Amino acid sequence: MLLFHLVIIALLLGAGVYFLFFVPAPYEAVTFLIFALYFLLTYYERTARAFPKPVYWVTVFLLALNGVAQVFFYAEGLMNGMISFFFALLTFKSMQKVADHSK
Repeated sequence: MLLFHLVIIALLLGAGVYFLFFVPAPYEAVTFLIFALYFLLTYYERTARAFPKPVYWVTVFLLALNGVAQVFFYAEGLMNGMISFFFALLTFKSMQKVADHSK
């Protein structure tokens, strides 16, 4: 399962770099890079080395902001925006779970 997380992170980082530098599609590039950040957080959470709480807050903020940008400002990004909102919710719940375990 952890290997699967690493493969997803590598694919998302590769797609983000590809869309950023080789195809002029900055919305997709930012979306893929933020999704890679989400999967990196979940990878470290599953290996019992969770990040501090501010990293989770930044990730929730970036995912929610990306969701707003995808849904309202980019016409083809409705599905990516909904996925981004869903990942923001999951990151927020993970942050609460990590905060409860650290007490």
